[in-house]
Amino acid sequence: MSDWQRHLVVLPIVLPLAVGALMLLFDERRVLLKAAISVAATIALLAAAIALLVRADTPVTQVYRLGDWPAPFGIVLVADRLSALMVLLASVIGLAALIFGRYTPVGAFGAALLFGAVQSMQLAVRISPPAGDLGQLVGTLPPQWFGMAPYIFTIIVLAGVVGRTIVPAADGIPYDKESRA
Repeated sequence: MSDWQRHLVVLPIVLPLAVGALMLLFDERRVLLKAAISVAATIALLAAAIALLVRADTPVTQVYRLGDWPAPFGIVLVADRLSALMVLLASVIGLAALIFGRYTPVGAFGAALLFGAVQSMQLAVRISPPAGDLGQLVGTLPPQWFGMAPYIFTIIVLAGVVGRTIVPAADGIPYDKESRA
């Protein structure tokens, strides 16, 4: 195992934190730069999640001890197949929120709130189904259907939005300092 592969477990935590701190250094007038950084970071997170899933597809569970402290005293991150798959799903949802939010921080925040609201609704319905005939109908459905609801909703929303989303104007154009006004 190479040295960088050991750190794949902590990368989905450190990468968004570092990119968020980096984006605080730029003022609000640099919207295209911030959009490019957020797209690049989201794609890098997706690639890291795929690499983590491939790495976790072994019989040995990946363990990362922060600070090299033992379990009762330190923080221990564990990556098995399920947790790596959940990280991959979260990064796909993050990329979907970025596309749905039209590559702006406010739009991506709104899309993430929409996904969170649907996820909260599915938890509420699963924990306490509504009264009456609807509650009896909901009670007969398998619980996995409620777990799929936020992801299916995201796919439906993306199917209607992706074709109409415009990529930032500076995408693919090299930066030329002389052309700035």
